[in-house]
Amino acid sequence: MSHPLAGLKQRLRADVVTDTDQHEHYQRNAPQVMAGLYLVPKVIE
Repeated sequence: MSHPLAGLKQRLRADVVTDTDQHEHYQRNAPQVMAGLYLVPKVIE
């Protein structure tokens, strides 16, 4: 990344994972799930 002012650099934070995997938590609330995918009704024929 470049900085709009010459001679200065962007301070970047470390690329560290901070969130845990919430996949199963979210799928528990889904009406239909199969093989880890959300099932939705067909709307286009």
